[in-house]
Amino acid sequence: MNEEKFDTLCMYGISVEYPRSWVLMISKKQISFSEGRVNLIGDDILTGLLWEARKHHTLDLQGYKRKVTENLEKKEKQFRLLKTVTTEVHDHPAYLETMETAGRAGFIGLQKKPVHHTHCIFFCPVSERFITLYISLLPKLKPEYEYIVNRLFSTLTCIH
Repeated sequence: MNEEKFDTLCMYGISVEYPRSWVLMISKKQISFSEGRVNLIGDDILTGLLWEARKHHTLDLQGYKRKVTENLEKKEKQFRLLKTVTTEVHDHPAYLETMETAGRAGFIGLQKKPVHHTHCIFFCPVSERFITLYISLLPKLKPEYEYIVNRLFSTLTCIH
């Protein structure tokens, strides 16, 4: 997988590098500077880039992260938070979390086996947006995709 060629997705001041062979899907809803969602789909892996304006929430970053985790807990079967790490995305404080669910009846979870989800959440005070990059992957495929996952998270950029 180290031979994979990468392209850069850059929208509304947020960018991330992703494998050129992946499919790019933009949400059916309109997207704008204030709110949007883009999915990047590879073989056996799903990545999403989401952003939404703070005006929809009166929360700080920690409160927003807690709300996202609580919503996932309600929505997903057999939800387990495995790890939370504090980090930074271009001088923006961020949280990197890994969780496990029972799997879904969709793209990744057809086998109904545990699925690992990792997301990085941060707040940009200049653009007043919460930004999330998430990855869903079967645990047995983690070693195969480690290089790509690391590149996705390490190239996530907010230019504000």
